[in-house]
Amino acid sequence: MSEEKEQVVWNPEELKEGASFVGRIEKAEWTPSEYGSGRQLHLQIRPLDHEVKGESGCYHEWYNPSRQKRSKWGMFVTRLHELGATPKKDEKDLEGKVFEWETVTETFIEGGDEVSFRLPCRLMGEEKKDVSFAELEKMLKEQGMTKTQIKRWAMKNGVPSAKVDEYMKSLGTRLKEEEGTYFLE
Repeated sequence: MSEEKEQVVWNPEELKEGASFVGRIEKAEWTPSEYGSGRQLHLQIRPLDHEVKGESGCYHEWYNPSRQKRSKWGMFVTRLHELGATPKKDEKDLEGKVFEWETVTETFIEGGDEVSFRLPCRLMGEEKKDVSFAELEKMLKEQGMTKTQIKRWAMKNGVPSAKVDEYMKSLGTRLKEEEGTYFLE
């Protein structure tokens, strides 16, 4: 197996704000605030394009409600609104939504510490509870697919990469690979 060389970016226009990933909101719930009285919105975000070590397998993000536009909460609800993903009823409406997430760093108080947190930057869709691999199977039979194409199919359909890997393994000897493209016999 050959190691990929790290790509060096020299053009500032190609630089990203922070690490981004595609992830599904597994759980959205109110918990007691770690900053005195009140409550905070706790999101558990399961990445669909990589694995997270730990008991939950998710990234965790907390947002304390605020009336300030320039706050984690203000930035979060503004992004949800811009993406057309504002909850209709309550926080549970966020569960199952798949977003591309980015890490942003802000200083909210002049002279204060920088704070890094995750914000959704693109709505990718919603998780399909009963994923049918029939479409994937058909594409593998008809034209074949590369690993990248399979990964894109998984993200588009809100399927965790581990679930796709498990399915691909279940195909056993029916799955053939030729020059980086997978075919189903």
